[in-house]
Amino acid sequence: MTPPQDTVYPENQLPQHTKVCPKCGIEKPIDDFYRRNERVNRSSYCKKCCNAYKPKQTIFPTVKICCCVDCIHTGEEQSVSNFHRNHRKRDGYNPSCKDCVREASKRFRLNNPDKIRQWQKEWAEENPEKFNAKKLRANLKRRIQREAIKELGVKNIKKFTHGWSRNIMWGIKPRAEKKGVPFDMKESDLVDTRTGKLPEFCPIFPHIKLDYDAGSDRRTWACVDRIVPELGYTSGNVWVISQAANTWKSNGSNPAERSRIVEIMIGRTKKKVNVQQPSLFDNL
Repeated sequence: MTPPQDTVYPENQLPQHTKVCPKCGIEKPIDDFYRRNERVNRSSYCKKCCNAYKPKQTIFPTVKICCCVDCIHTGEEQSVSNFHRNHRKRDGYNPSCKDCVREASKRFRLNNPDKIRQWQKEWAEENPEKFNAKKLRANLKRRIQREAIKELGVKNIKKFTHGWSRNIMWGIKPRAEKKGVPFDMKESDLVDTRTGKLPEFCPIFPHIKLDYDAGSDRRTWACVDRIVPELGYTSGNVWVISQAANTWKSNGSNPAERSRIVEIMIGRTKKKVNVQQPSLFDNL
């Protein structure tokens, strides 16, 4: 097929009657190439090579090895379920396993707290509607949890407060690094060994029921306290007390009462102390 005689071509562009296919390397007539559009442009490969082309089928693996050198699995084969999906990769999965990605995220959060806070602040300013909606959802979730705890009772309190110890660990480690005290504690150190659950009442003020859901009364909030401040956040040196007890212990106006609290904390034998005002622990 030849173009009409009255066809006007741009300068330095002449009509092609033959073309070389880069796939088979044979010079063929121009009609053996598919048209790209209504113009005289043709495809790069001939019709025979285009019809014979079959795309490679991607075979997704069932096991994979993490690419990180310091991976906790030490180069062992893992199931692909422990890898995030990534359509940009040929096998369809991320080269690093989920455990390594999680550890890298933790290190970044601990080493860049100011940067993360700045990002959150900028995002809140740019998306005020989404930020307000997220805040309302969080408040609604806390209110539902408080109502459920009241209805179900203390037996099921662990169902709603199991994440409190995990979440509070995120703030304790940076606090220990900032104060320069040792940090060697686990989530199990905050659990009562007798019941296997988080403490229900404050050990210093037994009449205060600990609140793990950040309710309206700040004095009842549960917090982690060091028994001996110099030893830091280590196993056996931490316990869960109320915010009121923690404030009274650090800012108590009665020195004798504060020493009485310290005696209870370190497990010493109770001794009679000359206190001018009535003690809070006379009935213990």
